[in-house]
Amino acid sequence: MLLMMLLFLQTDPLAQAKVAYQAEDYQGVIDLLGGQVQSDPASVILLADAYFARAEAQDFAAAEPLYLRAIYELEDNPYPDHCYFRLARIYLAWDRNEDAQLYFSQLWKKYPKSTYVGESLRELAFMAQSEGNYDKVVSWALELLRSQATQTEKDAFAAFGPMLSSGTPGPGTLQALYQAHRGFILGIPPLAFRYAQWFQQLGDLKSAREIALHILNVYPRWKDSNTLSLDLLRWERAAGYPAATRFLSLQILANQPAPAIKAQIYQILLEEVQSGTIQMGGERPLPDYSEMAEFVIQFHPDDEVSNHFRYLQALTRGFFSEPLEGLTILRDLSEDQKLGAYSGLFRNHYHVLTHLLIDRADAAQQPQMIEAIYLRTKGYFENTVNTNYLQKVQRALEATGHLNRSLELYQAAWETKVTRSGFDLAFEPLLTQSLQFFDQLRLDTALARRLPQYEKIYGKRGKYLDQYRLIQTKHQLRSLPVEDLKKLFEADGLINQTRFDLQRLEWIELFGLEQGLDLLVDRCHAQMLAYPKLQADFPAIPNRIQAVRADRSFAVGNYRAAQTAYQKIMTNTQYSLEDQAWAQLQLARLYELEADHKTALRLYGQILYMQCDHVEWIQAFAARRMDAIAYWRQSQELKGALNLGL
Repeated sequence: MLLMMLLFLQTDPLAQAKVAYQAEDYQGVIDLLGGQVQSDPASVILLADAYFARAEAQDFAAAEPLYLRAIYELEDNPYPDHCYFRLARIYLAWDRNEDAQLYFSQLWKKYPKSTYVGESLRELAFMAQSEGNYDKVVSWALELLRSQATQTEKDAFAAFGPMLSSGTPGPGTLQALYQAHRGFILGIPPLAFRYAQWFQQLGDLKSAREIALHILNVYPRWKDSNTLSLDLLRWERAAGYPAATRFLSLQILANQPAPAIKAQIYQILLEEVQSGTIQMGGERPLPDYSEMAEFVIQFHPDDEVSNHFRYLQALTRGFFSEPLEGLTILRDLSEDQKLGAYSGLFRNHYHVLTHLLIDRADAAQQPQMIEAIYLRTKGYFENTVNTNYLQKVQRALEATGHLNRSLELYQAAWETKVTRSGFDLAFEPLLTQSLQFFDQLRLDTALARRLPQYEKIYGKRGKYLDQYRLIQTKHQLRSLPVEDLKKLFEADGLINQTRFDLQRLEWIELFGLEQGLDLLVDRCHAQMLAYPKLQADFPAIPNRIQAVRADRSFAVGNYRAAQTAYQKIMTNTQYSLEDQAWAQLQLARLYELEADHKTALRLYGQILYMQCDHVEWIQAFAARRMDAIAYWRQSQELKGALNLGL
């Protein structure tokens, strides 16, 4: 009641809209301000805020141009920072991260004292972290700590605090920050690296080693992993761990380090070999990674370091000499050491080698090789969400003709998708291909199960919705009773947007022709003929429609229309000779019905001299009709002679 009284007392639409907005009547704001183009910045922003507050996809789409207009077109905008922030939020909701980053960063640069700066910098840091751009995370976090963000916003990034000063933080402060923000710190490699260095400088090697091992295990390809590995190598060596010393040395060499780091690693290895701590097979210097790895493989390592040597052996064989054998070793390592200190490293190289070998075989067009890789890595492909390589393997399996394995992989991909959230866009092409595969093999049981799942995932927004409709219709034609199909197609909108929709219309048209459903056939024809550029892209379709209509005119006794249509078909070179022969046969029959036997005989005779495959049955029918006409004419002549004799 109070809201209605306030609205009644206010005569200015903007004032009324403000009252409605404060009462969370966002539709009321839209009704008041959305009917005409607003020129007042406050009205534009309030209308945009009303759409934004409703937080629906279509409302975001309506709010976006209003915020853009307020930023770039309207002068005296009282809340530009508000517009930048809301616009960035919309782009973030749409997964347009580059646009969101642009407006968040512009807000920070143009309005450094805005109340939105802290939240903008926080979002920039989180987006950089999700993209794996950890240097940017550090940069944005430090800017947030320097900005006029709220204390709550700064507290969320307190772990970066020591990076603002050049010295080493005290042990109590450092340990307290690490324990309070441990998960956050370990999720950002540059920050974790700095903490490891600080702990090492303070003599807390336990914490430093824990952080370093975590980074190498979870982020083995981080750009500074060689530097961190070298630090960890020194700590492990000083603590008397020769196995770890050897493993880290070889890992750094495998990553192709800078010459200075490579020289230090070689020096450490030579010193350890000469002291007898590491049994590397001799006292001679080892000039490069390949010779070193192959030399180590000649020995029988003890149980303590066997996994490390197996790993080196797998890398050497997998990347250089025996790829499938190396792949098998890495597979076994990753399965045996799921919880080990280097499990992430083993698993990462297992996946990298799998992808590398598939890429090589795919580039060389070797589907048999891809199939061999798949048979050794089935466990990986039955659980991966990397649909790019799933599709490459699927193409190879279909090329080798092992359709049972293709079916197995498609079903595994379906189970992976339906049991995990997300990855909808990544799986959409593969799942669509699986429906096509099931349809080609008439696997209606699989289609009956997967079609509803596909619709549940993608609904009416799928990129391949037209292909889904075609497959669904073909499945329905094979599985539903005729009466159900009649009801289904009578209510169907008969979409004609793509070539797959045209194929679907052809299937429905064929059903209508078989069942004598002239109205359904006419609807299909109308939709087909309305398809843009039909004559240019699919000339056979209008030609076939003309032939069908000619036959229907003949069947219902509309001989004049049928005669005209058949004559057009006979003179149109876009028709096949078989279609033209059929049209000529039907035209001859029309002349025969009109008792123009001379013309009918001429047309039948021309059919007999046609040189074309697949018209033998038409020629046989024409010959029979010629014989029948000849017999009839003879009988007429005999009857005339008898009448004269009498």
